[in-house]
Amino acid sequence: MTYLRSFIVFATLLCALDVSARPQPVVPTPSLAPPSKLMQSGMSLDQAASMVQAKYRAQVMRANTVQEDGRIVHYIRLMSVDRSRVWTVRVDAATGQEF
Repeated sequence: MTYLRSFIVFATLLCALDVSARPQPVVPTPSLAPPSKLMQSGMSLDQAASMVQAKYRAQVMRANTVQEDGRIVHYIRLMSVDRSRVWTVRVDAATGQEF
C-alpha cells in the first residue's frame, strides 16, 4: 500500500510542475520588414504572384515578402483549382527565379 501512495504523491508532484518554465528552443525566423524597405529593385510581389499563378494554373492564397540570408524572397502560397493541393513557392526577388 505504501508503494501505491508513493506513486500517487509522485504523480501529483509531476502534474504540479510548470512545464512552460522550461527554456524554449530559439528558432530563427525570417525578418519581416515593410515592403518598401525590402523591394528596391527586381521583381515585385505582385509580379511574382502573377508569374507563379500562371505557371501552375493555381489560385494565390497568400503572398508576403521577407528578407532571408541577406536576400529578398517572396513566399507565395498556392491552391490548386480543384482545391486538392496547397503548396508554397519561393521566388528570389532580385532574379525572379524559383528555388
